[in-house]
Amino acid sequence: MLKRVGDNMNKTSKLLYYLICIYVLILPIINDKLGLIGKIPDIILMSIIFIYAIYSLINKNNRKKLYLNLNNFITSFLGISIIVLAIVMAFSTIYSAEKGLALKETFRFVTYIALVFIVKYEVKEKKSIENIIKCFVCTTAILCVYGGIQYFTKIGLDPIFISSEGTRITSTMENPNGLGAYLVLSFFPIFMLIFNENNKKSKSFYIITSLLIVINIFLTYSRNATVGFIIGLLVLAFLYNYKFLSVFIIFVPIILFDKSLINRFSNIKISVLNDPRIKLWKVAGKMIKENPILGIGNGNYVALYDQYIEKYPELKYKDYHRFSSHNSYLKVQSELGILGIISFVLVIVSSIRSVVRVYKNSHNKMYKLFFMGVMASIIAFLAMNFLDNLFFSPQTTTYFWLFIALSESILFNDLKMYN
Repeated sequence: MLKRVGDNMNKTSKLLYYLICIYVLILPIINDKLGLIGKIPDIILMSIIFIYAIYSLINKNNRKKLYLNLNNFITSFLGISIIVLAIVMAFSTIYSAEKGLALKETFRFVTYIALVFIVKYEVKEKKSIENIIKCFVCTTAILCVYGGIQYFTKIGLDPIFISSEGTRITSTMENPNGLGAYLVLSFFPIFMLIFNENNKKSKSFYIITSLLIVINIFLTYSRNATVGFIIGLLVLAFLYNYKFLSVFIIFVPIILFDKSLINRFSNIKISVLNDPRIKLWKVAGKMIKENPILGIGNGNYVALYDQYIEKYPELKYKDYHRFSSHNSYLKVQSELGILGIISFVLVIVSSIRSVVRVYKNSHNKMYKLFFMGVMASIIAFLAMNFLDNLFFSPQTTTYFWLFIALSESILFNDLKMYN
């Protein structure tokens, strides 16, 4: 299924390419619950960055190439936005209550920048890009198969997700909402590959994987994922064909025969009124009001949550401590202030711009269809971040950055659109 990459790649570029493929394959499968084994994806990512850094500095020609690439990156819309956000994050560690937490989140974000940079300038061949996409599809299929098995066997499922109302699968993720977000991000680009494929076996694989994703989204019983999926369908219908709305037919039998899902949506008004997220958002609002310019420091919402609950006891929810904001946008503004939220929005805008430029300008049918699907996924993903901190969940958001990295690579190496 994977295509052999060209012989014009040097040994280091090939090594980086293979490591990226492995990273894409194992990241959602191996999590922190596995102890030391759970650190393997991070080790691979750091190896990619380290090898690239050494290779780029080893001789004069490589240093010249690195200089040219850096100059291109820091003068691009995405590059400027993403670097400014990283600088704001790094600066915020100075006044953060928990500097270690701020440094950890800043470092994680810097690794995303490094991944985008390396993929953009090292993954040049069409075959390499296609193989990375196929690795992504394969790991998604594995997650979905395991999710289906988990629903019936409960294997690897935390007891808190098993109740009389139904079983909420997590597959290899930490919670159902995280899995649902990953699946929504995955569905649309994979679904669009069906229309690019002429090989019957490959087309069947994409169709089956797409169906498994839809089924798994429902088995998470995540309202956020379900709403995100519907938003993505509407976007895809607008971008490609209104007939995609017929995919809603898939929902009908599941909704009609699944009492647990009916109950979760029929009680949505009560759930919204009693949703702890509202109190969490109000806490973020207090932080923003008291620290409008600089914020409280990167990643420090959870660090100061208990302190704010003591100050505003009416915002307390049960006995929870060090709770997250459950809204990526409020998290960024409360932690990084005005400049932080502005640069964050610019990162999103520039990312969308890159994806749009690929599917509008590429003459490659696969790129055009895949990134049209990516566009639908990104809009859905952005909407879902109003109810969760998905931008800060590595197992999910890394694939957002992977999509952006691949789009940047295509723009730079194939379409020669440098800025």
